[in-house]
Amino acid sequence: MSNFNTKWNIIKEALRSTMDQSTFNSWISPLRIVERKDNSITISTPSKFSSDWVEKNYKEIILSCLRDIDANIENINFTDTFRKKEQEEENFSSTPEPKIKIRTESQNLTKIGKISGVKESFSFDNLIESKSNEIAISAFKRKLLTDNMNMTYLYGPSGCGKSHLLHAFATEFAKLNPSKNVKCLSAEKFAFEYRKSVKENNTIGFKQSIRNNDLLIIEDLQYIITNKASQIELMHTINHIVEKNGKVIISSNVSPFLIEGINKDLITRTSFGLLIDIQTADKELKEKFIENKAEELNFHISSEIVDYLATNFKRSLRELSGAISRIFNYSFLSGNDISISFLNNLLKDMFVDFGSKIEISDIKKEVAKHYNLLTSELSNVTKVKKIAMPRQIAIYLCKTLTNKSLTEIGTAFGGKNHSTIIHSIKKIEKLMDENNSFAKEVNLLKSRF
Repeated sequence: MSNFNTKWNIIKEALRSTMDQSTFNSWISPLRIVERKDNSITISTPSKFSSDWVEKNYKEIILSCLRDIDANIENINFTDTFRKKEQEEENFSSTPEPKIKIRTESQNLTKIGKISGVKESFSFDNLIESKSNEIAISAFKRKLLTDNMNMTYLYGPSGCGKSHLLHAFATEFAKLNPSKNVKCLSAEKFAFEYRKSVKENNTIGFKQSIRNNDLLIIEDLQYIITNKASQIELMHTINHIVEKNGKVIISSNVSPFLIEGINKDLITRTSFGLLIDIQTADKELKEKFIENKAEELNFHISSEIVDYLATNFKRSLRELSGAISRIFNYSFLSGNDISISFLNNLLKDMFVDFGSKIEISDIKKEVAKHYNLLTSELSNVTKVKKIAMPRQIAIYLCKTLTNKSLTEIGTAFGGKNHSTIIHSIKKIEKLMDENNSFAKEVNLLKSRF
């Protein structure tokens, strides 16, 4: 079997003729035989995801080809780790093959200059799957197979797992394409960096840093609506990358057709491709999420509690993660056993599905009462702090506690525009981060609902 590796290369060339070039380069070309034990062959792949995918989709045809060389071969195994044996060369080749440099799971993506903003902790391996997200996950996995889907738009409610899916895709794309540039950033950061480059007269530098990528991911498109120039720049950026056969993926909380205040040309550009809808987490997904989070904390939660949480918690996975941490901390510090009555008391503010129960008028009345104002004063056009600050708090609460759109909120507060509403929300969030007393005051108002 001294020429086994040479024959393996011939097999790969034969496989090349059965698929398109991009599929071959992504899945077959990196494969390497690393061990033969009895009648079993071990083949190394760049990553666990690649290993799983090749085994599922190409195992039978590869095994058939190997049996053409040696009829005694009974099985093949796939691994994502190169295993070096002292007798590897003796078993497969009289001449040692050069080492293949492939990015492995253990390498830190942030150390590679052409990768920016990728959260490598988010992978397909730790992405929880259920009926609510299986279509979206399948679509992104298949997207790794082809070069012809250049524009993709992913949308779904906040906290449903969009970021995890996007960064898992970016991580895997980088491993399969180690020479390509990958960049992930938020739409808000895109707009900020663009405005900064205009102010500093360095738009060329900005365009080079953004457009010189083979995969560009922009998250939360809804937050770019306040700056028209940034929208136009993003549209040109998408055109540039797509025209050079790169990939652009954009995410948002809603379909591009439902984002208020967005440029019509940008809507056309972002929707001219693959539109993927990821659903709100279902009970199955929440159950798996709770169990995984508890395992991370080394914290036992009974199946009864898992079922009760998954059934009654109606908010996002991000908030569910916070709820589980709260349960763990209170249980640990108090020494109390976890019971349903304990949960109801501890999470009473989080078991409420705010969006379907609270109206803007309810919030305006409560905030006005708290600050000794007339409800009508919150809609006045004034910058007097006595009124302006309560109005901004009320706007923040409306965004946090209801499902109302920015337009509906703005209309309820005297016809405020998008930028004013977003400014108010971000100002309150910033003050809450910086001032604990202020945060307590806002949370006190929130708890009344």
